[in-house]
Amino acid sequence: MQSRKQTFPIPESLAGQTLAGAIRRLCGTNPPPSWTAARKLIADRRVLVGGRLCLDDTRRLDGGETVTILASAHAAPPGKNDVRIVYADEDLVVVDKPAGMQTLRRIEESNWSDDRKRRQPTLDEIVPSLLGRSSRVHAVHRLDRDTSGLMIFALSEQARIALVRMFKKHEVHRVYIAVVHGRIDRGRKIETMLVSDRGDGLRGSGSGPDARPAVTHVKPVESIGGNFTIVQCRLETGRTHQIRIHLSEIGHMLAGENTYTKPTPDSAVRADHSGARRQALHSAELQFIHPITARPMHFSSPLPRDLSGWIKGLGDRQKRNSPNR
Repeated sequence: MQSRKQTFPIPESLAGQTLAGAIRRLCGTNPPPSWTAARKLIADRRVLVGGRLCLDDTRRLDGGETVTILASAHAAPPGKNDVRIVYADEDLVVVDKPAGMQTLRRIEESNWSDDRKRRQPTLDEIVPSLLGRSSRVHAVHRLDRDTSGLMIFALSEQARIALVRMFKKHEVHRVYIAVVHGRIDRGRKIETMLVSDRGDGLRGSGSGPDARPAVTHVKPVESIGGNFTIVQCRLETGRTHQIRIHLSEIGHMLAGENTYTKPTPDSAVRADHSGARRQALHSAELQFIHPITARPMHFSSPLPRDLSGWIKGLGDRQKRNSPNR
């Protein structure tokens, strides 16, 4: 039914509509797609809601949510064999998280059947089995579902308390690699106050009682045809979606972004022509002092194959389209 990726914001007039019903209204064809065709899109793993794969055609939508119809099937969710243990001792573990996996299970998924949870596992459920532990691990920070790379779990209560304190005091050095729209020629420091609702239901910069300082350092690494830039993002603070928000707000939206597509609430939605199958963001470096042994710890992770392969293809495409060629 769709030959290319399309993203639709849900207007208030469709709030409360089922996903299948909304797809029939959103596609804009005459006649609209049949119920069978709409449900097949969902069953074929081609529909995202808010950037997340949705397989429930009866899911009720809220106004302001986004529905994305993919040109081809979304990849199957990663599993145990896709998670790599980078380092582990009795107090903490550092893992390399694959894209497409949540750090923790969301509250609304708590009533899923055991079979459904096994088919779409979360990182905190997988790590204990990889370590041969029966007890749970403790998340001290998170990565978005579609962000890959390094993160830490505490294994002891003493380490959990210490690591939470270290993150709050910004004592954990974190560097991400991202691919953004446009050309960035020099490094810059982005410093704003982030709020949970900037006026359109999305997190963003603003003022209010819940405003929290957020600082991101951005440094260009490589230009891709002048239309995209590989950048290094160092977090000084770690607010939810901080990098994605800051990049969008400075006019350099993350490739593969499907939520923060507007720099401000009143801006036009920016189209993503990158062809990225997920947000191009990778947690590439972690550096900290071990909270128990006081040993310096430094870990790095290369770009995963899905990102490095896509970047190569993006570069080749930019060269083919260059007017100087």
